[in-house]
Amino acid sequence: MPRQFELTEREKEVLELCEQGYTPKQIAAILQVCIQRVYNLRQNAKYRLMNQTPISK
Repeated sequence: MPRQFELTEREKEVLELCEQGYTPKQIAAILQVCIQRVYNLRQNAKYRLMNQTPISK
């Protein structure tokens, strides 16, 4: 997989916490970052995951 589509460690952390049911506000507190950073990391991860595999018909 090209490096541009690999998730960063922080993106993985955010996604794991989302999966566990934490809210963005709770994740921000756990990771000691601002809530906007959580939103950005989640959005970046979503972009990378959606673009890592070509959609075939």
